[in-house]
Order: sequence, then C-alpha cells, then structure tokens
Amino acid sequence: FTPGGPAWKACLHVRYLHCRTRASIWASGAWGSEQTERYGQPINQGQLVGTLLGSSALLLQGMEEMAKASLPQRSKEAFIHLWRVVGFLFGIDEDLNPNTSYKDAIIAMESVFHHGVPAFPEKTLTGSLTQHICESVAHGVRQESSLPIDAGAIAVPAWYFLGREYGAAIGLPKPTWAAWLVGLGRMYALKSFLLLFQAPGVPQVLESFMLRLFASLVHGIRQKQPRCRFGAQAVRCVDRALATKSAQCPLGFGRSNSSAQVDACLCIPKSEDFASLTAKVMPTIL
Repeated sequence: FTPGGPAWKACLHVRYLHCRTRASIWASGAWGSEQTERYGQPINQGQLVGTLLGSSALLLQGMEEMAKASLPQRSKEAFIHLWRVVGFLFGIDEDLNPNTSYKDAIIAMESVFHHGVPAFPEKTLTGSLTQHICESVAHGVRQESSLPIDAGAIAVPAWYFLGREYGAAIGLPKPTWAAWLVGLGRMYALKSFLLLFQAPGVPQVLESFMLRLFASLVHGIRQKQPRCRFGAQAVRCVDRALATKSAQCPLGFGRSNSSAQVDACLCIPKSEDFASLTAKVMPTIL
C-alpha cells in the first residue's frame, strides 16, 4: 500500500474507473435532476461506503454465521482496518469512512443497509438485476470449468442467508434439488475450512498455500489473456513473500538451496505449476 506499490496502484485504478463511469453517466444525459434528487450522484459516497462495508464487516459476519463460531477479535479489527485503507484510496472521505473499528463498522452497516435496501423491493427491477448477476456468474463457471452450473446453484447461498420470503421478493433464481445439493455441499465445505482455520498452527500453513493459489489464479488468467494487465506485479510480490516466509517449511519437508530461489519451501510448487489446476478448481470453489 505504499505509494507506487501494487495495492496502491490497484486501488487508484478502481478509483479511476469510478470517476470515468461517473463522468460517462453525466455526459450521456440519462442522469438528470430527477435521478440526482432521488439517488444522489452516480457512484456517490454513500454507495462507496455501502460497498466497502459489504466487502469487510458483512463478509466477516457471514463467515461467523456460516461457521457458527466467532473469529478472533484481533483478526477482525485488522481486516476492518485493511478495508479502511482501501476505502481511503477509493476516495471515501475520512470523516465518512465507517471502518474505524469492527463495532463502528457493524453499526454503520446496519444504518446504511436499512436506508439503502428496501423492505419491499420492486421485483421487476430487482429481479432483473438478481437474475443477471446469477446468470453471469454461472456462465463464467461453465466457461472456465465446463461444469453444468446454472443460476439456481449460484443463488443457493443467497437463499440460505436471506431466507425464502426475501429471496422470493428479490427474484432469486429457484434452484433444483441437484443445485441445492451442490450449493449446500459447497457451503459446508467452506464451513469446514473456516472451522479448520481456528486450529493452532493451521493459519500459518494455509497462508502460504492461499498466497500461492492466488498467484496461480492470476497466472491462469494471464495465460488465457496475454494482454491482460491484471496481477503481474502482484504475483512477483507473492513470489518474493513466499521465498522469504518459507526459509523454514511450515510442514517440515525441508528447503531448496537452489540459486534461483534460495531457501524456497519444497512443498510449495511454483505459480506456473498451479495455474492449470487452479483454472479448473477455483471456479468450482467460488
């Protein structure tokens, strides 16, 4: 997050996309005084705050609800602070940034969502958006993994968290019995992973594994889209971090003393080796 670093550049790139989209909406003439009076400016501070909370406080709440266990308070505060920094770089005014603490973020989230999420949504508009999101995700999974996943299977976690009445109110796609089994199986697998993460020593092992999994996902994207600018510097940072962290293998399998990667953990494969596997497995996990 230092100026010029990969996270700093990524955040400012997103901020630039927000600015460009906002300017395009204004220039189109489709957003007039009526829309401004009703919704405010396109991609305004309130919408940025709501999105920030959805990526931080709401995510932590969902993980705790799914695992039926509390996450360590220190970890929650650290994650909230991370997204406070991201929100600052996204252009959220510091006096409006809700991520000053986990408690403050939860209070702000309840307020923002109560204001922004209607109790009785307009089913025509909301249903169209909901269907589009689920169909788009399902299409991406089918394209990447060739698995017969439909919009109903993607909607299973939403049905689980929102309940039948509100799920029907926003027009969530109805899953088949097979889709329910796939969706619930995926959720219970994630729940098991979250519970496993609570065990002593497991976070240190999984951190290196997840870093490598992320790097391999980026490699897979760049192999399919050679001109894609996403992640080149981030992967190099991951490789350097892992080379430093793995001087002592967390699994006790020894070290590699090759000049190309000094003290590299032998049990952690290179990003390129994981790329083809991740391209098949990651869409299923998501």
